[in-house]
Amino acid sequence: MATAELTWELGDWSLGKDNDGTLKAYVFYDPATEDEADIEAAAIAVMPSFHASYALSTIFLKQHSYGMYLATGRYSPFEAPQSGATSEFEFEVSAENQRMVRNLATVNQYAAPSRASPNVYGLIGVTPDGVEGVDVPQPVYSFSETHYFDDADITEAYKIRCGSICGSVSNAAFRGFAIGEVLCTGIAGSKRGREQWQIRFRFSVSPNAASFSVGPVTGVTKRGWDYLEVHYEEVEDATNKLLLRRPFSVTIHQVLRYDSYADLGIT
Repeated sequence: MATAELTWELGDWSLGKDNDGTLKAYVFYDPATEDEADIEAAAIAVMPSFHASYALSTIFLKQHSYGMYLATGRYSPFEAPQSGATSEFEFEVSAENQRMVRNLATVNQYAAPSRASPNVYGLIGVTPDGVEGVDVPQPVYSFSETHYFDDADITEAYKIRCGSICGSVSNAAFRGFAIGEVLCTGIAGSKRGREQWQIRFRFSVSPNAASFSVGPVTGVTKRGWDYLEVHYEEVEDATNKLLLRRPFSVTIHQVLRYDSYADLGIT
């Protein structure tokens, strides 16, 4: 996976004659497995949307050496929002590979004459040792909100509270999504002048699922950010003289904290 890092130690933040600014980063990638899209995604991810009182406008990419690009972000002065403009909203839907060990449906099976297809219970990539699964692009919905606060509202206690909320799942319905579906993935703030703070909140969504089946195990319910673990047993397919894996139990693990987003001051 392509990665990027800002080159702060080189003093790469600079201002031009047109009062614009630039910030630089190195992007590292694997030429054998990654292409321009991976490089661009890494550069976009590492460049902050805002730096000081400047807003990111353009990113330029230039190959620096084998396996590395130099990314230069160009920033323009950011004007304070007009009176009454207190928030901004962005959203993105992208497809990301996720490992799936069970299918949505078995469309068909074909067997040689006088043979029968094995019952794999909807599992993908069944082997005598386990279930390999397959990487499948899945839609991922994320959104961000930028809010503006008075300086007096952003206390040290508020900053610490933001740090504890980040990485947690909302314990109440949030922005139209149910409990268990919204994860706070990042909070970044900067102070503009002496009076106003600009804070960006980032979130990702994983839908809850109810009453689905994993092979013969039925009625499974899972909150969006919980982890589903499937337990298998060996069963013999006497017709084909095979040992197969069959789900016999499912465990749902809570792996992330749940917290109240009300303390963010944006609900």
